[in-house]
Amino acid sequence: MAEENLRGQEKRFEVGLVTLKDVIDFQSKALDAQGSELRATVDYNNSVSRLRLAGGTLLEHYNIRVEGPKKESDPWWAR
Repeated sequence: MAEENLRGQEKRFEVGLVTLKDVIDFQSKALDAQGSELRATVDYNNSVSRLRLAGGTLLEHYNIRVEGPKKESDPWWAR
């Protein structure tokens, strides 16, 4: 929506209905909106990861298998 408003202001600027300062203000608002959207996406992804970690499914989700230590075979004299 902020980007649509910016495009509208740019068109109005081209025909002289608004000043360059108005366009710059709308550019700033559009960038703020993009930053807020990005922050929300990051927060969401972090929350999903924390939920998977708490539920014990984080590694499974990424197809990561953790194997325990391998048992060393007995030395030849202990067989």
